[in-house]
Amino acid sequence: MPAPVPKDPLVREGRDAAIDAFMRGTEPARCPYRPSTKRALFWKHGAAQAEAALEQLMRIGA
Repeated sequence: MPAPVPKDPLVREGRDAAIDAFMRGTEPARCPYRPSTKRALFWKHGAAQAEAALEQLMRIGA
């Protein structure tokens, strides 16, 4: 049985990548993991959370 995938660091990694891309004004970050893995799922979840929060922040701050 494979070792469990640590969720929190992967969510944080995706979130940080999305925030970094937003602050630099570059295209959205791409997930470095194979799409069919749990690592990719958690990474994308963190990135989606960050993008939603940044969108809300920009709406409020505008």
